[in-house]
Amino acid sequence: MSGALISINDVGLIVNVIGTLMVAFSIGKIPKGFGGTTTNDDGKVFHFSYVAHPILFKVGLVFIIFGFVLQLQRIKNELKAFFEGAIF
Repeated sequence: MSGALISINDVGLIVNVIGTLMVAFSIGKIPKGFGGTTTNDDGKVFHFSYVAHPILFKVGLVFIIFGFVLQLQRIKNELKAFFEGAIF
């Protein structure tokens, strides 16, 4: 660490967590009359997920992608160290 209180990798991780929470909270109950179910051959009922807050869902996905981009340097360094230390 270069003396900074928080690094860009930490910011990327925080943005990823926030984005993941936003996506999770955007999924909600299926509204009445939606008919969001299907069945398989055995008769087991499966419920569809419903995006209750589409804006929150889209912003959460953008946060996840942005957080991943912020962490690319860290991922690159870890992969480089892994393959340099690997014995084949």
